[in-house]
Amino acid sequence: MAQPPRVTTQRDEPADTPIRAATVAEVMSHPPRTIDADAELWEARDALAASGAHHLFVEDRGRIVAVLSDRDVLRHTSPYAGGIAAQRRDDDTLRRHVFQVATYRMVTIHRDATVQEAAVRLLEHGISCLPVVNDHGTIVGVVTTRDLLRAMLECALPTAA
Repeated sequence: MAQPPRVTTQRDEPADTPIRAATVAEVMSHPPRTIDADAELWEARDALAASGAHHLFVEDRGRIVAVLSDRDVLRHTSPYAGGIAAQRRDDDTLRRHVFQVATYRMVTIHRDATVQEAAVRLLEHGISCLPVVNDHGTIVGVVTTRDLLRAMLECALPTAA
C-alpha cells in the first residue's frame, strides 16, 4: 500500500505529518436543505438567501428527486424581477415552479469517499455540488467545491485553518 504524500516546506524538506485523506462525511453539510417541488422560485431565492446555502434539494412526496442551485434560480428569473423597473413578465419569472428548473440527473458520491475523489468527480462533471449518499442510497448531505477546497487546505496545511 502506497504511503500518502508528505507535506513539504519551501526548502523541499518533508514535514512531520503526511496529508490525511479526509472523507466526504467529515466535510459535508448536513442534513440536506430541502424545498418542495411545487414551491415557486421566489421561495427558493428567499430560502437560499436566508440560509446562506447555494444549493437546495427538491423534495417530491417525501423523496429528494433533484437539486436546485442559486445559479439555476438566477438563470431562470428576470434580473428586473421584484425591482422598481420590473414589468409583469419579469415578476412572472419568480412564480415559476422549482421542479421546472431543477437538475434531476444528480451526480452523487458515497459518504466514505475521500475529498480527492469528490474533487475529481466535480471536475469531471463540471458541477459545484455532490449529494452525499449513505449505504442505502439515501441523500444525507451535500459537499460543495468550497467544502472541498477548505478540507484540502486543512489537510495540506493544518495550521492554516
